Amino acid sequence: MTESDLTLTEPPNRPVPVLEPDAPTRRVPRWGCGDIVYGILAMLGLSTAVGVAVALVADRGAVDLDSPGFTVIGAVAVWIGLGGWALLASRRKGYGTLRSDYHYYFEWYDLLIGLAGAIAAFGLQIAIGAVAMNSGIEPDTNTAPIVEAKGSPGWVVVVAIVVGVGAPFVEELFFRGLTYGALERRFDRWVALGGSTAIFGVMHLQPTANLPGLVVLILQITSIGLVLGFLRMMTNRCGASIVTHMIVNTVATVLVLAGVGGV
Repeated sequence: MTESDLTLTEPPNRPVPVLEPDAPTRRVPRWGCGDIVYGILAMLGLSTAVGVAVALVADRGAVDLDSPGFTVIGAVAVWIGLGGWALLASRRKGYGTLRSDYHYYFEWYDLLIGLAGAIAAFGLQIAIGAVAMNSGIEPDTNTAPIVEAKGSPGWVVVVAIVVGVGAPFVEELFFRGLTYGALERRFDRWVALGGSTAIFGVMHLQPTANLPGLVVLILQITSIGLVLGFLRMMTNRCGASIVTHMIVNTVATVLVLAGVGGV
């Protein structure tokens, strides 16, 4: 048999199959409801450790516990706990990308959806606040860090970035990314909406002497979480909820700096 005969009898070239980045042949994600608990415990542990460390330094007169710097340090501890665990769960137990694991990505029209969500969130806050005021209850606030920073332009910028940009990105990653996704996979989207909203509200509890006012504050924050969760459910991604969260926090910050108030 000649070389030409061998050439003629060779099978035709066949295309090599190319797997899509999100092809179902990859490993099945193992992160779930347990990681919600682990993330919260990590956040509480880090926050407590940082709080104790700063308190010990404060006893020596080296730092003021009410300073904006302590607020920023505390926020970083929360970010590492919540956001850090979400990243770790994605890397160790999931696909390894936030888009694939938590639907954490944007579309350009999320800007418009997020703006509509912010309007809805403000409407719910105003309604709840009005009912409370008519009932003789003064709503509590969680704007102390912004108030403490008002005396220093530099700290105002830092705290505004922490509250208006950093917090929305990290909290949406954990609450509407990991938490919502885990509950939806385990149960359904309505449980995911209710569960992620409730956990979001409870996580904003703070020590106060004004218990009725704190209840109103938590209801207001929970109403924001409900809007954020609804956007996550309807769009099947976190982009719009991040935009809404950023607008709500930024407007609240501006109102506090202007002396008007805010949640």
